[in-house]
Amino acid sequence: MIPHRANNCRICGSALTVHQAVKGICARAACLDRSIKIAAAKKESDRLAAMHALAKEWLADQTSRHSRYRNASLVVLPGKDSRMVPLPSAQRDTFLAHLRALTLSAAVERTGEQPPLDAPMAALASACAACRGYCCKYGGSNAFVDAQTIARVRAMHPGIENEEIAALYDAVIPERHAVDSCVFHGNSGCTLPRALRSDVCNQFYCKPLREWVATSSADDNRPTAIAVVLGTQVVRGTVVTLTDSDEGPGDAGPTQG
Repeated sequence: MIPHRANNCRICGSALTVHQAVKGICARAACLDRSIKIAAAKKESDRLAAMHALAKEWLADQTSRHSRYRNASLVVLPGKDSRMVPLPSAQRDTFLAHLRALTLSAAVERTGEQPPLDAPMAALASACAACRGYCCKYGGSNAFVDAQTIARVRAMHPGIENEEIAALYDAVIPERHAVDSCVFHGNSGCTLPRALRSDVCNQFYCKPLREWVATSSADDNRPTAIAVVLGTQVVRGTVVTLTDSDEGPGDAGPTQG
């Protein structure tokens, strides 16, 4: 007789019932939660690996055709579908309602000095322009505008009335915006002046760009290829260095780098 080997939960090691053994997880909430997180992490890891594989193939092709890509390091960014569509009236109305609620809230008080609204480094600006606003999609119908944003606007315009604040924002809402993105995500980027944007929008850089800056020196003149992946292809790309002057993104379509 061959002894039966008991099945155990791959998280906590406890014995499993016949039905639990199918998935290898016991019924404990902590184990179920952990297994979901492990599966999500594996899915994200596989997604990033696929993106990097596509980007490496793209860089090899660009290097064979364009000298500026030679010896370049690689930064891979997720792409955003940048098709322009009419801004849904409901999204515009939702933002204005959100804004008016903020201006009427007693919580809108300046609690401290805000960081200076400096423009990003040219290299980072070029990388973000190539991406075309993947992170902007999370702005949705509130554009990350919060009480602190309104407090800053009030400090910049002493005595400004609530309706005047609403008018400042209403005036720059685009008629067309990027599909499934922030209310202010227009054809040429954010239509909000930096002074009206939230601190999130003025200061945020995605993890790939933060890691690039953290592992590069300020005087590093080596080129970096920025590859923007959407679906199963690199849709845009550009070459930058941390010491670049302003440079726009290139079109990384099927025949152009």
